[in-house]
Amino acid sequence: MASRQPSLAARALQPLAASLWTLFLVWTAIVAAVWLGEIGDTDLQEHIANPGLRGALELILRSLDAAWFVIAGANAYLVLAEVEGIAVARRWGALVMGGAWLISAASAWTAVPLGAIHYTARLGMRIGPVPFGLLLLWLAFVLGARALVLRLAPRASHFQVSIAVGFVVALTAANLDPLAWKFRAFWIWRTMPVPVWWNLASWLVASFAFAFFMRETRVASSAWGGFPRPATALIIFNVIFLLVHAARFFRS
Repeated sequence: MASRQPSLAARALQPLAASLWTLFLVWTAIVAAVWLGEIGDTDLQEHIANPGLRGALELILRSLDAAWFVIAGANAYLVLAEVEGIAVARRWGALVMGGAWLISAASAWTAVPLGAIHYTARLGMRIGPVPFGLLLLWLAFVLGARALVLRLAPRASHFQVSIAVGFVVALTAANLDPLAWKFRAFWIWRTMPVPVWWNLASWLVASFAFAFFMRETRVASSAWGGFPRPATALIIFNVIFLLVHAARFFRS
């Protein structure tokens, strides 16, 4: 089936999407330096004498991670709007972010399905118990995984794509989780977390459901020009997470 041309509104977003992608790459380099160097407020107090400059850098450090995830999620959304149209982007964005909020909020309130978890303010303002940055992160994960699977397996059935998206997101979550609560304090387990397999199974099933309900009326991969940016962002996330795991292992 021939690919559908993006709407005029979607094409108008292309310059913004390109600029946001550049910002994501620059921000990723900063995050990588901070995470790998384990730079914190104490380092600034020891090496920056000017209180004004130190205060500005501390503010940047506190918002660094949340901004990274928000930029990634916004970039994935804008690219989706280019490819599928704004109406589809809104519908799929609401599906993923709304579903991620329900799962995360239910876990914070009842410990089901993810476990007894408390989300800190490290990922920005909260909607109920769930930080907004976390919702944008899951949007980036799911859209990135879907773009990656469609690019690598364009002939896969919709069900196969959905299953693969579930596995890719679950593996990415497994890559992030130890850093999120032991290193960056995005969330805190109020008690010992549920078994790893249960947590990953929850996100696998949820991500499968998100991808399964992302249906289009044409061959979605036909509209991607080159390697899709959301898929590249997902790969970048996993590479950074793995590098930080390795750096912390060799330091211990």
